[in-house]
Amino acid sequence: MSMGARALSALALCLMVLSSAAPAVESEKPLPEAIITNPEEGALSIKLWLDKDAYEVGERLTVHFAITQDCYVYIYDISPEGKVTLLFPNAFQPKNFLAAGRYAIPDERYSLVVEGKPGLEYLQAIASTRPIQALSPSWGAEAEEAPFPPIGLAPQALKVEVMKDLSSQGWAAAWASFYLLEPGRAWLIVTSEPSGARVYLNGKAVGLTPLAMSVRPGFVRVVLEKEGYQSWAARLYLERSEVEELTARLEEALLPPPLPPGPGESVAPRLPGLGVNLGLDWGSLGLEVKLLSQLWLGAAARFTGERVPDYYEVEPPEEPWPDERVYNSGPEMEFYLKLALPLRGRLALVLGGGIAVQERVHLAAPAWGGPLPQDVTIKPNGYRTSESYLSALGGLLFRWEELFLELGYHSRRGLILGGGLEF
Repeated sequence: MSMGARALSALALCLMVLSSAAPAVESEKPLPEAIITNPEEGALSIKLWLDKDAYEVGERLTVHFAITQDCYVYIYDISPEGKVTLLFPNAFQPKNFLAAGRYAIPDERYSLVVEGKPGLEYLQAIASTRPIQALSPSWGAEAEEAPFPPIGLAPQALKVEVMKDLSSQGWAAAWASFYLLEPGRAWLIVTSEPSGARVYLNGKAVGLTPLAMSVRPGFVRVVLEKEGYQSWAARLYLERSEVEELTARLEEALLPPPLPPGPGESVAPRLPGLGVNLGLDWGSLGLEVKLLSQLWLGAAARFTGERVPDYYEVEPPEEPWPDERVYNSGPEMEFYLKLALPLRGRLALVLGGGIAVQERVHLAAPAWGGPLPQDVTIKPNGYRTSESYLSALGGLLFRWEELFLELGYHSRRGLILGGGLEF
């Protein structure tokens, strides 16, 4: 393995790091207790920044810093597990007394590659006019195996040791952070006021606020529930490698709501789903709205209308005319209910039924023969009736996130194809 390759392996630091939105010294994220901050601004200062807010596992990381006067520079990493690793100086760049100016690590001899579990991690930079014993390893034979030496102290204990070596006027500090994401994922942070609200992501309970999680890119729906407060919901679209922060201010409920489901249980969507379906013979169109978790209400039109000749409307006779012609007036209208019963995975069985109504026009057929005089117009007598039919449907529904696709058979409309959104 080459020296550069060893550097990549040695820096698998679980860099689950959270950085500020701009290349600045400090971000607006809450500081962990182990981070050292300047007591006051002096002649010596240091700035620390990164190129991006978030990195995917396997990406290369560049750390930038600037100092205002000649000094010793130390940069170390603090993982969420409390492990501290020295990034600079290192076995490739052991000399850390630098002249005033701007710098970046790594140099051309090695690379820093972020690896580990998704999450948040911090970088600390310290500039000092004299060496810091706790951050000054001896570079012996073991440097080839550990070019970025781990510090054998917990972060808070290290802070105490570092502060012992810092003079009152001759030091400065800066920090930065960034997110580490799984490839192809996004990062979502949810906070609430008050905290402790249960978080549902796409209908599934995932934890309590404040909460940070790795999520699949695309449309996501977030619902917050807390006893004594009104529920809060948001729908957003996340891009790959995007970091999104949601902050909810919960309003007190007028009446106590029912307790939310426990972890692993689904929560009923607060908004209806919407769907549309089409007869495959292009002869019908239906629209649907989701009433409950598995119950849908729909209305459909089957295009059966015919051209009806002009006629004189009369009261329907007690008995149908022995010789008449019957026309469909307008579409056949149907109202129905259906259930989407979960089968396995993303599949659901669809069963439903309803009632269809068709208006018809009955015209008396002419009883005469031969042509009419050209100056005579005769309109037949006619009347309207409504026929009703029971209908049934069945099929399969496939879900993907908030989208669904349905294929089924309808007793009056034949094969139907549908799709839509379930919020």
